[in-house]
Amino acid sequence: MKKLFNNQKGMGLLEILVGISIASVGSFIILNGIDYLTNKKAVVDKNANLENMISGIIGSIRSNIMMEKIDFEPDAFLNNTSYEAVDKSLNLCWVNDGMIPLEAYPNCPGKIGYVVTPFKVGSMEFRGLYKVTLRMTHRELLPNQFREYVFIVKDP
Repeated sequence: MKKLFNNQKGMGLLEILVGISIASVGSFIILNGIDYLTNKKAVVDKNANLENMISGIIGSIRSNIMMEKIDFEPDAFLNNTSYEAVDKSLNLCWVNDGMIPLEAYPNCPGKIGYVVTPFKVGSMEFRGLYKVTLRMTHRELLPNQFREYVFIVKDP
């Protein structure tokens, strides 16, 4: 009997098609992985910018607490618990570059506001300590919800 496969010197059409399909599937997986990581990096960058902005605001309030307006009746701001009420009570617009007054950009997607009150525990008020309540909304990043951050700041 004659050996059929003894005389092959090149690659067949089927082998070439299998090689191309394996390379195509590998390329597809790699490109989708890169796209996924790029999207996740963009989300992390937005959150990092948001946290940096909040840290900057709190640092500014902390260093200039004597210049801040202390609110002794913050109920109009703090009693808002729904998204719509909180969104209407915020008077600053935040964008990637920082904060601007809401009048300069009335259709702003992100709003922020804060109130500084004396720090109280029960009926006892601590002298030199202030409670800063910061609230923010954003139509794209935080749809139909708001975030609230509460900080205690000491008088210098």
